[in-house]
Parts: sequence; structure tokens; C-alpha cells
Amino acid sequence: MYQVSIFNNNVETVVHYPSADQNDPHVNGLPLKEGLSMVDTLSFKLYTNSLGYDKLFELVTKVKVFDRRDNTIRFSGRVLNIDERMDNDGKIYKDVTCEGGLGYLNDTKQRGSSFVANDVSGFLTQILSVHNSKVDHGKQIHVGTVTVISQVIHTCTYLTTLAEILAVRESIGGDIRVREVNGLLYLDWLQSFDDSIVEVSLGVNMK
Repeated sequence: MYQVSIFNNNVETVVHYPSADQNDPHVNGLPLKEGLSMVDTLSFKLYTNSLGYDKLFELVTKVKVFDRRDNTIRFSGRVLNIDERMDNDGKIYKDVTCEGGLGYLNDTKQRGSSFVANDVSGFLTQILSVHNSKVDHGKQIHVGTVTVISQVIHTCTYLTTLAEILAVRESIGGDIRVREVNGLLYLDWLQSFDDSIVEVSLGVNMK
């Protein structure tokens, strides 16, 4: 059902393919936790026989989970932490933790400036332009679908871009999440999403 790929300099390496063929690449465990207005998390174990074992770099390697039923991207983010461990059989593996694209908004801080916008899209356009000016192309986030209707008047207090956006959300409502379409990341701010928190685990609700 789900394919996992890692990317370095846009070069893709498939580390998990949804098949029963032992010759195909597989990871050990794949819990994915998705939530609204929170950074998605993904973790997996990669053994030394994986093609991606030596291609994992913290905060550099991008990770994507593809749903092969409809070829949509279920998760898009980066490797956050790598711990090398040994299992009970003496085999070495890497315990990999990843964060979703919303986490990129923690890479930048907003200065003590004020944003005044007639609508939420206008506010996002302003604050994301500041974020995008400070990061590389792969971490830039664009305004997506917005259904929350409100004027926004907000003064930043030198917090991260994500913290500033969440502070506005506390006052006007709705939920946010980041999705990838055609290689670009979009931030949606909707009054209501169809889902709240979903956990996907290999061997449980994942085939």
C-alpha cells in the first residue's frame, strides 16, 4: 500500500516497497502519526542490507511516503534523528525518526513586526514570504486552501514561524496542515478537516 523513498539532492532511493517479494526493499516497522495543527511524525528501522542505509543524513535527507492505491503523497518531510542500534540477534540497524513538512516552519523566526491583513490568506502570504526568503527551495511553503474567514492583526514576538501561525490560530480557529502537490508544499487552513489524528502501522492497518 505504502512506498517509502528517501531523497538526497533530488536523487531517489526506495527503501520500502509494498510487496511480499523479499527481493524488494523493506523497512522494519513504519508508524506514521498524522494530526491537524501539529507536525506529522514517521519512524522506521533500516538494516545494513538496505540501499538507503548509508544515505541518511539528519535534517538533510528528505522522506516521502506514497500511497500506491492512488499515487498520492501521504507524508513529505525530512529525517530528524538517526540512532544506530543493535537488535537481539546482533544485527546493526538505524532507528530513523522523521518530521513532516510543517516542521520546516520551525527553521525560521519572525522579527518583532506586525501583520495586518483583511483575510487569512493575506496573513499567510505575508508571513510565509518571510519564511521562504530564509530557506532553500525544498523548505518553502505556499498558501494553499483557506476556508477560515477572519481579519488578522498580529504582532510577532520573535517566535518561530510555526509558533506565530499557531498563535493566530488560537484566536481565530480552524486547523492547519501541509501537503505536497507536484513538488511544492502548500499550507491549508480550513475551518474543518475530515480527519483529526491517524496512526498507520505496518502489519496493523498497513499492507
